This record gives sequence, C-alpha cells and structure tokens, in this order.
Amino acid sequence: MVFETEKLLLRPWAETDSESLYEYAKDGRIGPIAGWPVHTSMENSREIIRYAFTDKCLEILWCGYFEGNDKSRRVQEKCGFTYPDEMITLNSSPYGIPFYKAIGCVPTDEEKTVNGIRFTSMKYEDK
Repeated sequence: MVFETEKLLLRPWAETDSESLYEYAKDGRIGPIAGWPVHTSMENSREIIRYAFTDKCLEILWCGYFEGNDKSRRVQEKCGFTYPDEMITLNSSPYGIPFYKAIGCVPTDEEKTVNGIRFTSMKYEDK
C-alpha cells in the first residue's frame, strides 16, 4: 500500500533503502538520539530493515521528533518524511502517550485493556 500527498510519501521499505538508512544510522550523533544503536555497516542496516519488515511483518514506517529537536527533524526531512494533510489514528501503550502528546496527538478515548494489552486510542490532525 502506498499513501502519497503533496508533502508525504508512505510506502513499504525495500532492501534498497538500506543505503539511505545507513548514512544516517552510522552517525553516532544521530542514531542514539533517534532510539537506535549506531549501525556498523550497510549490511547491518539491511538486516534491520529485513528484521522489521520480514521477521516482524511491519507494514508501515512512522517517525516523529520532539519539538526543538531540529537534528531529528532535518534527518526525517532528508529521508522524505513530512506530516500528512490528513488525520492519523493510533493506539498507544501507556509509556508512549507522553511522546505522542509531545508531537501533537490527542487521546480520543479512555485507556482500554484487550487481551492483557493496555492502550489508549489517539489521533493526530495536521493543523
């Protein structure tokens, strides 16, 4: 599935994306503040993509940054990420709520527990 607007392109990751990922992930100033360990080689980046999208069967890639973290914002822009013109909905674990609120998401319901998993439904609307 591909979702494209004037400012956003969401598409499945491909192994060919590993070069772009590696260029950012190898930088010790970027990887750790983005939540990943420094990548040690192009193959290391390829393996991470394979793991996320093959072993874990992920279908979408989403990222965000905290207000004021211009380094992360610039990296995301260089990778082609922008905010969508439409609403995004998500289910957040209790631990993710502060992050999602910091980037502009708002809860749409009370916390629920389904099959032992706690989550709060949230939405992001581009303003």
